[in-house]
Amino acid sequence: MFYPEYLARLLRRRFSPSQSFITVALLLLGSICLPYSSSFADFPASKASGPAQQFASYQRDFDTAEKISLLVKNRDGRVTVVADEEFKSKARLEAGSAGAAVAESDITTKAENGKIEIDVRPRSEKDRIDLVVKIPVRSKVEVEGGAGAVSVIGNVESALVKTDTGTIHADVPLEALKYDFVWEASKPRYMSDVELETVKEKAGGWFRLEGRLGEKDSPKEERVALNFHTQRGVVLLNVDPTMAPADLRERPLTEAARAIVRSGDTQLVDAIRKVSPKMFGDFAKTLPPPEKEPELRKGKAPGPIVSSVAPQLMRFNASVIDRFGRAIPGMRETDFTASSVA
Repeated sequence: MFYPEYLARLLRRRFSPSQSFITVALLLLGSICLPYSSSFADFPASKASGPAQQFASYQRDFDTAEKISLLVKNRDGRVTVVADEEFKSKARLEAGSAGAAVAESDITTKAENGKIEIDVRPRSEKDRIDLVVKIPVRSKVEVEGGAGAVSVIGNVESALVKTDTGTIHADVPLEALKYDFVWEASKPRYMSDVELETVKEKAGGWFRLEGRLGEKDSPKEERVALNFHTQRGVVLLNVDPTMAPADLRERPLTEAARAIVRSGDTQLVDAIRKVSPKMFGDFAKTLPPPEKEPELRKGKAPGPIVSSVAPQLMRFNASVIDRFGRAIPGMRETDFTASSVA
């Protein structure tokens, strides 16, 4: 008879961490639906499948203060903002398109008084313009997008992002983070590397997810504030977009996923928590508390010890579980005794 608990051990032994994550996501969702218009295909092809087809056809450098305020408006294309330690008192704008070349008249820029404004002229879908903006760390960022994905990477002071259906991705320090995510026209779809607060439904069909990570009284120079507003987009917090499933709607855990949670496998359980935090939390509350780990005692082997020089050397994979089938972590080689019996 096959027991679902064996699935966790099989995944742990046979698959890499990334393969295990994808397998868990497939088991959890049951079936993969067609991605929404805000799917993760919005991110650069270089991250997903082979070399990028995009090319930089426009570049401009700015002399700036140590920290700046950046405002970007791009209704059609993608926007990637990177706060880079190498860019001290300077910034760089790179623009590219897979279609028609980018002309200087397609992008309006204005830089003065520690503020940079970038406005991209609307073009057709095949000629859309994608931007990469590199700025000093601890700068303030504001992006107004549409269907294109927006990504904010690095140590910024704050980021205000608005999209219609475009995915919003952030990869920022979490030690002193304040976040406020709002979905104005759909149920929330998000994925986070850390556990967030509970989503609350507001009047008018809005959904809000807000909270704080780290110490409230952290030094001002370490605080990061994220404010994301989207109509129907997906929000990713410190999660690689290529690792996120195409459909993030929460669904009941399958029996296979429940078996993995019961097994106690840290890596696979964490993957399930990221994909479906609410369903995972509800199911975890129904599990009995972990029992005390069994005590180990030293004993003399009943027969001669198998040595590495013996011709009968064999390799064994062993795992220890409690009576609920959950793996007991922290086992070491010295906790086991191997012997041969004639």
